[in-house]
Amino acid sequence: KEQGVRTDMSCIYAIPFGQADCFVVALDTGNGRRYVLIDGGTRKHGRNELRLFLEDNNISSISLLAVTHMHQDHIGYIPEMTGRLHTETALLPFRAKLMRGMMIDNSEMREDYFDLLRIAMNLENQHTKIYYNNSIQKYQSFVIGDYMLTVIYPNRDSALTLTKDSSLINGDSSVMLLTKGKRQLALFCGDCFEENFSGLYFQYVEDNCLEKGVEVLKLSHHGRNDKGHIYYTEDFLKKISPRKAVITSDTGNIKKYSAEWKRILTGTDTYVIEDKIMEIVIEE
Repeated sequence: KEQGVRTDMSCIYAIPFGQADCFVVALDTGNGRRYVLIDGGTRKHGRNELRLFLEDNNISSISLLAVTHMHQDHIGYIPEMTGRLHTETALLPFRAKLMRGMMIDNSEMREDYFDLLRIAMNLENQHTKIYYNNSIQKYQSFVIGDYMLTVIYPNRDSALTLTKDSSLINGDSSVMLLTKGKRQLALFCGDCFEENFSGLYFQYVEDNCLEKGVEVLKLSHHGRNDKGHIYYTEDFLKKISPRKAVITSDTGNIKKYSAEWKRILTGTDTYVIEDKIMEIVIEE
């Protein structure tokens, strides 16, 4: 097997799908290993690296599944995996519930929508507790042993507008913060616009007296500010001061953006995920 899950500490395993997100978070709870799956890569990759990783490591059950938003480079192989992977709890994008009955002209968006319906049906069949990110309470948290995964954005009070404009779907992304005690262990930003979640993030850190600085940051939108949106700023990165940064990308964008990543992430250990599984140790 390419990468075995460590049993002596908690880690994030970035599964390689090029410019697509897929993370298996292995948590050492002191009472056995617990797993969180965030996104499922992309089927355009042609090989289900997620299934191979889970099978190689005998992982057949997860505590939490989170699909950040309705785009193929995040949904990926989740429809297939929910048909075979026992899932206790799931967090899904609100569109899977609210878009029923809408006329969807964009063929790719329509495919993503039906993928989410399939995911929801698979989970319902195994009696998974399902949350939708537009109906959860502010700072909805999922407790996994001594760890807590908190949804920073969105929630039922967020200004989410149902739209058929696929360019705005990134703004729906769930942003989640993994903590243990007062330590900020990992911030997963999906493809969310910085302006949508940064205020809620800093408010949560202040209200809960968390230690400053994030151990691991999953940089939003594959480390790219483009298509008329700002996914991260240097000011934000300085304020959260990540010790490690994770970027999912492909060869073309690595060549295009690597100099910028090096400049804005000076002093940060940067993991660029393209074609190999990477293990990011969560220093507690």
